[in-house]
Amino acid sequence: MAVRFSAYASVAQLVEQVTLNHLVLGSSPSRGSLALVRKLHPEGDDIMMNPVSFWQNFKKFAIRGNAMDLAVGVVVGGAFGKIVTSLVDDVLLPPLGLLLGRVDFRNLFLVLGSGSYNTLADAKKAGVPVLAYGAFFSSIMDFGIIAFSIFMILRWLEKFRLLPSSMGGLEDPPATRSERLLEEIRNELRGRGGR
Repeated sequence: MAVRFSAYASVAQLVEQVTLNHLVLGSSPSRGSLALVRKLHPEGDDIMMNPVSFWQNFKKFAIRGNAMDLAVGVVVGGAFGKIVTSLVDDVLLPPLGLLLGRVDFRNLFLVLGSGSYNTLADAKKAGVPVLAYGAFFSSIMDFGIIAFSIFMILRWLEKFRLLPSSMGGLEDPPATRSERLLEEIRNELRGRGGR
């Protein structure tokens, strides 16, 4: 199959077509298409056609700091979410329910069908549609606590300059050499009687 680059809008489309021909259709890529991919992306055919190279690149990606940081963040975030849910359901809502006249927030619901049920579990067991606004209130409290905790952690990291400031205004990056030279030229022209 002769491939003309002008027929494709981008290198990505060309690589996709060569990959489709090779993997999906079972045809082997032509020398011309591989030569073009190799010319435009020197590692292109190796990445597409060589599974060992693909897994080596994936391993490099997975071991890099960003991927590992993301994995640790997901695990810690999941554990933190469980702690906050327990805090809300087991520590905050029971005293609040007691203050409001022995209200059990887990059993606050509105039956959307017919019948009367004492607990949310009974209504769900009967298959009746319910609006569980007590559980929704609990989830809102979970979200509020998690959002506030993340906000405080970010403030703490900014305080110790471990994270760029996202709370304040954006600071301009330092001027490059070209920008400084342009400013000097502008100032010189202004000094000669220009505006």
